[in-house]
Order: sequence, then structure tokens, then C-alpha cells
Amino acid sequence: MTPEQAKALADAVRAAYAYGGDVGKVIHDSPHGPDVVQLDPEPLAFQRGELPAKMEQAAFALKEGEWIELNDAPGTFVFIQLVKRSRRDLNEVSTQIEKKLQALKLKEELEELKKKSGTWMDEAYFGPSTPVPARASAPGKSGMREEKNEDKPQR
Repeated sequence: MTPEQAKALADAVRAAYAYGGDVGKVIHDSPHGPDVVQLDPEPLAFQRGELPAKMEQAAFALKEGEWIELNDAPGTFVFIQLVKRSRRDLNEVSTQIEKKLQALKLKEELEELKKKSGTWMDEAYFGPSTPVPARASAPGKSGMREEKNEDKPQR
């Protein structure tokens, strides 16, 4: 899609949301819409801490029925609509809460152990590994490049 086509489709989607129209139909009827636009048919449920910071800030600032457009990159339109707010039952989230509390407790115990023992850990050592650049040619058995010489016998 050209930027103009994307803006026109975004405006049509925005108008459909504003006036209660069928957004799926607007996307389907667009010449490029079905090929490049993804519409979640069912609302997604999420809680704080599960979205990227920019998206989470915008989503939790909305009131029911409101929507917002996020532009993450040129030519990309992301719309978020708050369908409803709800709280999960304690039974649903108790294991999640338990795991978070265990992780916090373990972290506190680890910090206390570090203080008592006087040890330290290089966090960068355990970070993601950096890719090793590929060599132009493979080294010889000794780690040195072998020179090819027609006069010398080959091993």
C-alpha cells in the first residue's frame, strides 16, 4: 500500500469505529485491506506488564468504548479499543501471584547472600551471546593458516 492508501484506510477504520460501523467490512471491501490488514475478531485480554510500555500506557489510559491509534513505524497503524475492564477472580490469578512472590523472595535471598558472602557476579557474562563473525578461511590444525607451496610436501 502507498502511504496515501494506508491513510485512507486508517481514516475509514477510524470512522467505522466512531460511528459504530462494521470495521471488518471496511477492511474486507478495501482493495488492499484483506491482504495487509490484520483485525483480531475477538478482543484480547491482557493485564498490566504484558504489553510494551508505550502500548500499555495508551491502553490503560482509555475508557470503555474509546480507541486510540498508535503509530509504531512509518506506514503502520495500530488501533486499540478498550471493550471492557474487568478483574479476574482470585482463583484464576493465585498461581500467578504465588510465582511472582516466590521470585521476589528468591531475589531478596540471593541479594542477601551476595552481601554476606562478598561474592559478585558479572551480569554481562550471562547476557545474550553476541554472534561470532565467520572466518574468511578455516584455520589449520595448529590454529595457524597453512601456506600452500608446490615445493613443500603436503601433510
